[in-house]
Amino acid sequence: MTRDELKKQFSDLLNERYNIDIMDLDESTKAVDLAKLNQKLDSIEFLTFLFDAEDQLGVSLSEGINVNSDLKEIIDTIYNSYKEKNE
Repeated sequence: MTRDELKKQFSDLLNERYNIDIMDLDESTKAVDLAKLNQKLDSIEFLTFLFDAEDQLGVSLSEGINVNSDLKEIIDTIYNSYKEKNE
């Protein structure tokens, strides 16, 4: 699976739960700024979402992702984890 395909899947999960489509956002957007698009997505809810995304995407996101991470860091971590598990 390509990075763009994983980004799309992550975006679909966010869109399904919080009505946020990251495909239209700049990858320098911080996770904390996503709360401006949906107030339900506070820092604790974001971490809960990451755990759910790990299960859904079959990846590990434990490499220091937090609310101050930008979308590029998050998507790169998803992609790198996917590559490691599927090599």
